[in-house]
Amino acid sequence: MTTTRSARPDPTQNLALAELRRIAKLGCTPLVRVDRIGMASSDLLVRLRIRTDEIVVKAAGLPIRSDHEDVVAAVPRSFPLIPPSTHVLHGRFVGYPHVLQGDRLCLYLDLHQEWHPEHGVVGFLNQLWWWLEGAAAGRFDARTALYHPVGGVLHATAGTPTVVVRAALDLGTWGMALRWLHRRTPARLDLMRRPRCSEDLATAVVALPAPLGYGAGTTLDCICANLSYVGQPRNAFLHALAMASARNPLRSPVHFLLCVPGTRSSSHDREINHLICGRIAGKAIEPLRKAAKEQGALLELTSSDIPYDTPIEWCQVSEERRSMTTRRDHRRPVNAFMDTHAVVWGCGGLGSWTGEFLARAGVARVTLCDPANVTGGLLVRQDYTEHDIGGTKAEALARRLASVSDTLVVEIIEEPFALLAERNLPACDVLIDATVNNAVASGVGMIWNSTTTRPLVARISTDRATCTLGLLTITRPGTGPTPEDADLLTRERVVTEPLLEPYQCFWDPPAPSEEVNPAPGCSVPTFHGSAADLAAVTGSMISLLGPHLLVDVSAGSHLISLPHSHVDRSVGHRWIDVHLD
Repeated sequence: MTTTRSARPDPTQNLALAELRRIAKLGCTPLVRVDRIGMASSDLLVRLRIRTDEIVVKAAGLPIRSDHEDVVAAVPRSFPLIPPSTHVLHGRFVGYPHVLQGDRLCLYLDLHQEWHPEHGVVGFLNQLWWWLEGAAAGRFDARTALYHPVGGVLHATAGTPTVVVRAALDLGTWGMALRWLHRRTPARLDLMRRPRCSEDLATAVVALPAPLGYGAGTTLDCICANLSYVGQPRNAFLHALAMASARNPLRSPVHFLLCVPGTRSSSHDREINHLICGRIAGKAIEPLRKAAKEQGALLELTSSDIPYDTPIEWCQVSEERRSMTTRRDHRRPVNAFMDTHAVVWGCGGLGSWTGEFLARAGVARVTLCDPANVTGGLLVRQDYTEHDIGGTKAEALARRLASVSDTLVVEIIEEPFALLAERNLPACDVLIDATVNNAVASGVGMIWNSTTTRPLVARISTDRATCTLGLLTITRPGTGPTPEDADLLTRERVVTEPLLEPYQCFWDPPAPSEEVNPAPGCSVPTFHGSAADLAAVTGSMISLLGPHLLVDVSAGSHLISLPHSHVDRSVGHRWIDVHLD
């Protein structure tokens, strides 16, 4: 840390220094000494001595001294809008959770939420004391500490593409392998086990034996030093770079992927690790590439083969391996759809959003059915774009869902009646009927007792007047009534409860005000509703449907309403259990 004593702090920094000295002078706080060091860039550097004799150090905790700790606080000119950063001048804390690059204490995980300018100097000192107590007690978990294996910092250079990693690396006993980067878009590279085309770039994948407590660095010299520090031979790393560069076109950059273990142990698990991806520009790597071409597998490298000041650029890694990632929706009801097969009949106002939510929930396979075409007027409320106009809804939705997930299998069938003619419902986990079609419902009922498949069958609909109400009817062949019978039984219950009167609209004929003619003349009447309304109603019904996949409960219906509907909040959601006598 370079300091300049001749630079002068601004008035705000002077006030912060005076407040620190005043608190130390009181003698009743852990802060016992304050020394001004100088200026580093525009930051005022202040050494703080903190009395630590009251802090209990646990076996796995931060090795804090029993009498005091000295830390350096860098007070920015923007203080108190931004709090001081805090450093130590020793290496005792390297590798511990929330210690960045060996010497910077990560007092705040999210400055936007945890810091307020009103906290001032006292708030900063309180946070520092809380951090020291928690770290010494071992309350910080290295498994959840942000970027803990790589010095606690994000390795990413502006303007570089993102590398997507989904498949297991399988590096074998050597802990090194060549993999390939496929350019998906200008901003995305996919890591592949084998090349897809001649333009794919070979990349070196190296498993390290220990975490990079100081980070990886920004030059070849720095990264080689940091790798040697954790036991990774310098020549082995350079050899892997050379082998990758020899397989790539002239002047193309060479990439490398480092697999950094997430524990402080010297033994590395080649799957439980953090990934960082660097690259060296094609011109800079040419001497190494030339040496690899000339010497082959017996390559011996010297310092003249590649300059040590060669810069390293870092590509952000999109970590998507199942062994390493937790889906953000893993505790939500829609997680029940993970790896299932869903069939969606009708891809309109409700069906299009249903497909979207199912794809994002992780279904393995989805079958779509809707022969109607996309027109411009539908874009107001259905999940389509200008590019979809003129094509069928099923085809347009299939393209969209395929763009949501590379692993999702999307199929299209022309109409449900072909399946019904086989006297069987689709062989799937869940069948969602979003057609609001009486013929489809009747056809399902005709084969209900003969079908050999037993999918969960759900019918979804919304009200015509506002699209703020939802009706989700759930049943299953062999154990429950037909969807039409479940619907009628639900109606019988609704008409007997005055509070449920707003839901009678699902069975009453539409009033003139409840439908809209989208164009003059004999256009087919349709219902009102915005994309926000339909997406919200659909999302609620899909979330309610998910748990029924896990527990085979009796048949019934969910009645729901959005908060801005006209329904009393006391009946915003009601489950009605139905059964045949």
